[in-house]
Amino acid sequence: MSSIAPRRSAFGLSIGSIFASFVMIGGVQVLIAGLRGPLSLGAVRSINWIISKSSHSIPALRIGSFQWTVVIENLVVSVLFLVAGLTIGAWLRRDHR
Repeated sequence: MSSIAPRRSAFGLSIGSIFASFVMIGGVQVLIAGLRGPLSLGAVRSINWIISKSSHSIPALRIGSFQWTVVIENLVVSVLFLVAGLTIGAWLRRDHR
């Protein structure tokens, strides 16, 4: 058995793995921001449909708008962030010998 062993950090973490996780978290945040418009529009339409079926004296909720270009842009950026985070993580996991 060799007396020279590779030194590992206390929790098996490195600055690179923490950076990769932050990049992936940023991708998830951009994904949530991108899907907020279509999901809120669907929720408002569903609530208005329920209101229309249950009572005619309750006013309907105001339907907002969003731009599909912003949604598509956020989804593309989200995919890029997630792929970059996974690539950094895979690069750090490979054997450096």
